[in-house]
Amino acid sequence: MRAKHPRQRGSLAPISAILYGPKWLSEDVGAFCQDSEIYLQDPLGCDRDVLYCNPHRLSSNEAACCTTFELQIASSDVVVTQLHIADALDFLNTPRALGELETPCWLKTKLLPHQRQALYFMSKREMGWALEDGACDVWTELILNRYRNNVTGIVQTCKPSSFKGGILADTMGLGKSLSMIALLTHGIDSLDEGDLFTRPTFTSHRDVDATLLIVPPSLLQTWEEQFQKHSRDITLLRIRRHHGANRITTIEEARAHRLVLTTYQTVETEFRDRSSLAASPLFTINWRRIILDEAHYISNHQSNTCKAICTLEAQARWAVTGTPLQNRLGDIATLCQFLRVHPYDNRETFNKDIIDPWKAGDNTTAISRLKRLLRCILLRRSKGSVQLPARTDLRLTLQFSEEERQHYVTAESNVARSIDAVLGANTNTALKVSSIIQQINELRLICNLGTYRKSPNPVTFFDNTTWNTRVAQRAINALTATNGMYCNSCGEIQDGTRYGNNFGANLGLNETRLWLFSCSSIACETCMAQNPLTSCSCVSRCPVAIVTHTPGMMDSGVSTPVEWPSDTEDVLPTKVNALVADLLKQPSDTKSIVFTFWSSTLDLVEKGLSRASITFTRYDGNTTPTNRSLALNNFRRDQNISVILMTISCAAVGLDITAASRAYIMEPQWNPTVEEQALARVHRMGQTKEVTTIRFVMADTFEERVIETQQRKRELAELLLSTEPHAESEHSLDRLRYFRSLLK
Repeated sequence: MRAKHPRQRGSLAPISAILYGPKWLSEDVGAFCQDSEIYLQDPLGCDRDVLYCNPHRLSSNEAACCTTFELQIASSDVVVTQLHIADALDFLNTPRALGELETPCWLKTKLLPHQRQALYFMSKREMGWALEDGACDVWTELILNRYRNNVTGIVQTCKPSSFKGGILADTMGLGKSLSMIALLTHGIDSLDEGDLFTRPTFTSHRDVDATLLIVPPSLLQTWEEQFQKHSRDITLLRIRRHHGANRITTIEEARAHRLVLTTYQTVETEFRDRSSLAASPLFTINWRRIILDEAHYISNHQSNTCKAICTLEAQARWAVTGTPLQNRLGDIATLCQFLRVHPYDNRETFNKDIIDPWKAGDNTTAISRLKRLLRCILLRRSKGSVQLPARTDLRLTLQFSEEERQHYVTAESNVARSIDAVLGANTNTALKVSSIIQQINELRLICNLGTYRKSPNPVTFFDNTTWNTRVAQRAINALTATNGMYCNSCGEIQDGTRYGNNFGANLGLNETRLWLFSCSSIACETCMAQNPLTSCSCVSRCPVAIVTHTPGMMDSGVSTPVEWPSDTEDVLPTKVNALVADLLKQPSDTKSIVFTFWSSTLDLVEKGLSRASITFTRYDGNTTPTNRSLALNNFRRDQNISVILMTISCAAVGLDITAASRAYIMEPQWNPTVEEQALARVHRMGQTKEVTTIRFVMADTFEERVIETQQRKRELAELLLSTEPHAESEHSLDRLRYFRSLLK
């Protein structure tokens, strides 16, 4: 309301009112307020303990109602903190003056200013080195046959090798896909198919005027839908899938297309078969352009996928990723290797000029050189540079009930004793670490499920004589929840996205088969098929067992029973109650998404939502591709469905869930990037509403220590200090000491 004051005319004064009245009037009052664009919130400071019924809650039936005093008691156990999420890669957002190119005429979607700038940047980079302008490139031509490296200042007489391309690293959700589609259609000046592209000069029979677009398997259909959505006439692009049984077999066949769409796994599979390498069209063609979507898939330079991708030939190369620097500075070195940015496509040179100064303590030189290199080849803009609806990030810190607290403290004490026992013995640590991780995950699950997650049995430390499929399966589930898993032989990340369930008719949906050694080393199915004697890195081969891995359907790895509440039982875990209570406060037209790592958490959330009469749908690792599309479409279009439940590993890339304006993360993840990737499904281009994100955390628990770890991982220094991965055997004791430091 506008306050009238003689000294401060026109100032605004906040005012709140608590409405008391008969229940039968509540719907009429709610309708009147809604017509006036006023939405009723939960009251504060009620002086009467009466039945509370808010017509603007999602569920206002009597069974879901509480009293006003109960409402205030529940609120007193919650601490709400507004977060200011820092981007660890802000140092890459180097201000620069960029021109803009107009939207290509054969795009029906108008480019935004930052996308027109991206098109300008990419077009300029595809022209090659700007040797005459040292301010904007890695190399400057001083005089005839004298070239200066602008990263180090060193002068050489040899002309640098040709380089065309770069890295598009805009923050997740800024429409990088559309920017790349604009690059593909740039130069179209006629509906005549023959004039579709402005072609470079080709001199060899191996040269093909086509772009090879390499994507994760889960994004094949997404990219095809993006081309359909943004192109005026998709047939003019002549797109061809090179995947599964539908593959091109000759150079001539490739020439009939302007875009060939394939997957990382397809490229790696054809690379593995050395006997047919010469016959594979992917490796015999000199492409006009290669684009890597989600380019961080090749971050491990020792993996077969990275080796395969870097073997491909092209005139221009582009890496598209919102996270060019994920875990270590070597991630950038790998991208330079793919791009062939001379001289930093040579890993020894990258180490000598950038990594070695950092290791020697000369941080200023290392960071300055890294910035100078990336300023020339990388374009990154944050969401602050684009007009997106506002996003508010909140953390809700909750208190356990007395029974839950006692249950948690007992479990935490058991874990601490187990770690102390291993550290005291100081033997066979690599074999025992998975048992400890299983108990760590139990603590995290108790934070979600409360007393419904029964206390784990005393920890059992397995030796080589007890390593079997049952023990190994529990171990792999535990390892999945704490860090990435890589094949010890080929170096490929085992996240379940590579295969598309091509192996094994007896495997379940999205399952992959792995060989887990008792030392925690992993071998993938492809390596074991090629060489059944594939081993771990230990001096003598450790026992091995076959396990299955299903992303999005993880549990802790400890076979502790979950005793679910009955449909009529009153008490639900504190965290689930807080989620349901917050959902009930929202206006009926608000759509929300709930993320969690644990499938068992979704099971219990389902019970809470059903009890509160909140209609929902679910999307996890066991959802078929058809049902995934159905779940998303129903959530977007059905006004009665206000919530979608999703395991966070299913939300990493490619999804657009802008129908939701409210997002909940049920537990802190070890890697904060995982959370940001999930939230970017909601806060991105196409979002029309203000977005609120809520992260739940239990007070005085292991979860608060995980948040401290997240903060350290957000700092640039942490990313740079970890320059190379260490073998599991080298840091098992360090990992246990670290876990122990997080416990009381």
